Amino acid sequence: MGETIGIELSQYSIQSIKRLESLPRLGGKFGKNQMLFDYGYPDNMSVPELRAAIDSLDKRFDLVMVSEFMDESLVLLRHLLCWSLHDVVYFTKNARREEVKPTLHPEVLSALRELNSADVILYDHFLAKHRRAVEDFGVKRMADEVSALRGLRDEYFQDCGTHEVKGRDSSLQFKEYSGLVSAYVSSNNSNQNCLLLTLPELHLLATLKSRQRESLLKLNGSSS
Repeated sequence: MGETIGIELSQYSIQSIKRLESLPRLGGKFGKNQMLFDYGYPDNMSVPELRAAIDSLDKRFDLVMVSEFMDESLVLLRHLLCWSLHDVVYFTKNARREEVKPTLHPEVLSALRELNSADVILYDHFLAKHRRAVEDFGVKRMADEVSALRGLRDEYFQDCGTHEVKGRDSSLQFKEYSGLVSAYVSSNNSNQNCLLLTLPELHLLATLKSRQRESLLKLNGSSS
């Protein structure tokens, strides 16, 4: 959004909230209250409309995963779908490397929370729901499963001969969208699990969609 008015994110706190709210979405896609927008809702709902939207989302989804608690969310997901821990092993994607993460002053954070107040309410609702789900699952049981999942991820990382590089590193066959995030190189790409774990997001999605189309074609062919 900073690109649309020519200012840095660090300068948001000195802009009026009215001006920030009036900004068009960047490319028609990116702007305020991004989570609600991605769910298909307008980004300027009234409080009653927002509450109704959250109630609708709550009824629609059995589980809403929280990125800050991804391991815990995946444990809940695996039990919901009767999967094994191997089915939810992942390598982190689209996360900025520690050395390039910006430090935001409290005033900037406050301005961003005000600008995205509807998303804050949405997030707080599902964060509270996540915490209740963890309590129902069992805090100690969850801690044990998260530890097992992280240990298994470390095993995959080692067995695949994986190491991290910058997302636009010249050695990569499949590059990430930005050099600010990490990418993964595996010395064992003949192993399908290693290949899928290290693929960038867009290439992974394209691979999965291709496999889904192939499966549907085979299913339709066998039923005709």
